[in-house]
Amino acid sequence: MKKVYSSKKIADLVRLSDSYLVLKYNSDFSENDIVPGQFVSIDAGSEFFVKRPFSIFDVSENMVSLFIKKVGKATSKLFSLKSGTMINILEVLGKGFTIVNGKKVALVGGGIGIAPLFFLARKLRRENNSVDVYYGVRNKEEMFFVNNFEKLGCTLYPSTDDGSSGFKGTSFDLFSKENKRYDFVYSCGPKQLLKSVSAHCLTKSIPCEISVEEVMGCGFGVCLGCAVKTKDGYKMACKDGPVFNAEEVVL
Repeated sequence: MKKVYSSKKIADLVRLSDSYLVLKYNSDFSENDIVPGQFVSIDAGSEFFVKRPFSIFDVSENMVSLFIKKVGKATSKLFSLKSGTMINILEVLGKGFTIVNGKKVALVGGGIGIAPLFFLARKLRRENNSVDVYYGVRNKEEMFFVNNFEKLGCTLYPSTDDGSSGFKGTSFDLFSKENKRYDFVYSCGPKQLLKSVSAHCLTKSIPCEISVEEVMGCGFGVCLGCAVKTKDGYKMACKDGPVFNAEEVVL
């Protein structure tokens, strides 16, 4: 897919809390062009040396939604913007998830790692898959998208670190406890989550894809800032990933 760097008008900013928002803009690409797991990079301003990468949370026709967590100066600046503001975006980047058909699948997400899994769930449901979603966050105040997944026809397995909503523990703890047999597993979140999910699936011979979270500066594999160790040497998350076969990555 051809990459496009252009100025886009923010169509909507939905503030979910002081630390989380959904940013929407009209893309040059449609939902048929974009693969779940791909990402875009936003230029937050001349004071920042590199662009900031964000997984694509959802796409409806040409409207792209990004789920953003405030973690530093660049993301804080995005929180200060308003609808109608012009921002520079490089789209669409990376390699996405494999979309299977007619299977029983699990999505295991932790924290902001839920971001690419909603668009994935939408595409999987369209392909007649049964989708279980293990949705793990720190507390109930960060569990924003339960209804969204349920409207797609997914079965939700919510978990919180403090037990304030659903199972007390991580999404992997619940995934492991349920110990269901799946045809395919997808995961995104902290490295420990990916390591645990990958090991579980390898033991049970379940095909698994993981989306790694790395600092991706250029988006083209040139700056070498997002190197991921694999069994075939180092690969670039922004170009060769961020989605990899779980058997391939050395975590």
